[in-house]
Amino acid sequence: MMGHALWSQSQTGLSDMFLTTPVTWNLTDAAGRRVGRGIYLYRATMTCDDNTYDSGVRRIAVTN
Repeated sequence: MMGHALWSQSQTGLSDMFLTTPVTWNLTDAAGRRVGRGIYLYRATMTCDDNTYDSGVRRIAVTN
């Protein structure tokens, strides 16, 4: 909620209606430190055939 990026990843994969390419986050920031407990905002952007799709902003809760 403070407005700065903690982590970013670029991944290439194939996907269709039945298969997906999962993205995992080990709950650390870009410096390798574990993030604290709280609510974080995320956004996923996908590019396919020169078209870009944005998931919008969503929330993820990190506990213990």
